[in-house]
Amino acid sequence: MFSVSGIQWRKKWPIAPNLEVAINVDGIPMAQTHRKRDFVPMWNSLLPLSAEGPTSVIGLHLVRHHTVGKPNTCAKGEIEIHQLLEMCGQGLDSKDVPIPLNAVGKDLEASPGLALIVRLARIGRDQVIEIAIADAVEDSAVLGSVPTSDLRRVTGFALQNSDSNLVSSLEGLLKILTSRLDVVVKIGGVIAKIHPFAELAYNVLTSVYDVVKKQQNTDQSIVQLVNTMVDVYSFTKDVNSLPDIERIEGVVSVIVQETARCALFIREYTAHGFAARLVGQIISQDTQTIQDFMAAFDKHKQSLDWALGVHIAFTINNARDIAQCSLEVAKDTQQLEILKNLNPVKMNSNRDGCLPGTRRDILSLIITELTKPVSANSQNVFWLYGVAGAGKSTIATSICQTFNALGLLGASLFFTRSNEASSPSFVIRTIAYSLAKSNTQMASEICLVMHRHPHIIDASIEDQFQRLLLEPLMNHARDHIRGPTIIILDALDECGDLESRRRLISLISNRFTTLPLLRILITSRPDLDIAAAFRKQSSIVKMPLDIATPSSLEDIRLYIDAEMMDVRQMHFSWDLDPTWPGEEKINALGTLAAGLFIWASTATKYLRNAHDPNDALDHLLKKGSDLDALYAVALQVQNSGKTGHLQSGLKLV
Repeated sequence: MFSVSGIQWRKKWPIAPNLEVAINVDGIPMAQTHRKRDFVPMWNSLLPLSAEGPTSVIGLHLVRHHTVGKPNTCAKGEIEIHQLLEMCGQGLDSKDVPIPLNAVGKDLEASPGLALIVRLARIGRDQVIEIAIADAVEDSAVLGSVPTSDLRRVTGFALQNSDSNLVSSLEGLLKILTSRLDVVVKIGGVIAKIHPFAELAYNVLTSVYDVVKKQQNTDQSIVQLVNTMVDVYSFTKDVNSLPDIERIEGVVSVIVQETARCALFIREYTAHGFAARLVGQIISQDTQTIQDFMAAFDKHKQSLDWALGVHIAFTINNARDIAQCSLEVAKDTQQLEILKNLNPVKMNSNRDGCLPGTRRDILSLIITELTKPVSANSQNVFWLYGVAGAGKSTIATSICQTFNALGLLGASLFFTRSNEASSPSFVIRTIAYSLAKSNTQMASEICLVMHRHPHIIDASIEDQFQRLLLEPLMNHARDHIRGPTIIILDALDECGDLESRRRLISLISNRFTTLPLLRILITSRPDLDIAAAFRKQSSIVKMPLDIATPSSLEDIRLYIDAEMMDVRQMHFSWDLDPTWPGEEKINALGTLAAGLFIWASTATKYLRNAHDPNDALDHLLKKGSDLDALYAVALQVQNSGKTGHLQSGLKLV
């Protein structure tokens, strides 16, 4: 807390002067308060200072800013560090201390009572770094055109003048970054589609923070990377004052996705131990990855500045990148022709995920499980099971979309009963093909296998698993896979029949758990063969999808409410009320759904395609929650010729 006492102005000013306090140590500028328009100013500022020793001199300047012309110093004073500490008194954590000032210039009358009142407080070294970095971020937002250089200057000074080791510096940076991410997580209600990425990044970086606190050494490259991320998130300081947060939704979404990817890399990087890397075990790929992330965040920061109206001129010379990209495309094309011999199947994954803002609990749980660090005893298969119509496939689609956006999706297979593409014989080679498409090194390894074993597609699925998945992942490819790679097998109960999938289920339960770096999400009904194979496997996380939880029931109500907007638009000629059919009937529909999203989906499709929405709604409420009855109603309407096709809404998921 700063305040000035004993001010006597030479003349009466029509408006309050614009004042600030500038502070230097041994003549070096260190900090300044924000400007305050007041005759007797008071600032609520916390300004950490660093000095060489007890004889260092703190200089204080009371500065007045004019509307036109340069600012001028009204009063100034000096005091040595040891004198300040003596005035504070031994054993006191904080105390108000008057520091005498001398009036200079023509603004103030000389007065023996003129003093700057300072509340002195003792804080830890790590807190000093945290405050310095926070101030740097705030300064960068004000400067606009040169935020990065200012951040580097202030943060660099804090790091150089602290007795804390580098780990403490990284602690402070991570703490600042997680606090910024916490803001983004909380605005997920406004920008719902970024919420899973923000929450993932927050959870992963929090776990990194816990690990870093226990480390004794680190390296400058990670500090610089996190520092760059802190700079990008300076926008969160002003997020509440932004007039229209949706206008930067796209940029923020990209930044948060990049942060989630980077967080997973940092966690993997730190898990190997800083000390080992310091003695020469840093591989060149790590160095390149860090540089790539820093370049990406710098680019995202420029995009954000443009979105916020801070225009920065910049040019990029990317001729070398274009040439390198051309070589890689040529190599990928050659490999792709070889990989096509695997005869993979293409399954329809062009479906809707969860309504933004719904199913957050289960989505967060699955994402957390799928991104846990790899360890000797880690569980790498997640089985989500539940009754038909509970929404398992919709959840799987959302997970697929999330990890695809992060570049961590290795393969996704959405099985459908009575579909040739859902045969168990296609599963292993389709996964291998998808993994190869997502990772160049994996593609090279699989192409080599296909050259050595040209008849691998005719081999048993056990042999295909060994040669196309396990061996490549255990060999060179594993060193080129960053972060967890996600495999999604949706509706496993619809993959073939009991007999045809018997060997596949055995392979999944006994061998998939040995695949390094892969995380497998499986959804299915709790069919007997699947449940019997999975129930005793400790490496498989078994999660029932409970349709009766309050959050599930509320999610269905939100889904129905959102779908009613389409119903009203479809039936514009009926001049339905903007809130039709009203909260009471929406709640009634939610109760009838009884936790089954398939009921809610089919019911809203029925209303959307009905001739008279009011009659259809009354008829629907009378029929109750009987799903068979609902299908019968829907089919009757379809056969009467009054609606479009409804088959797409009748598949149980």
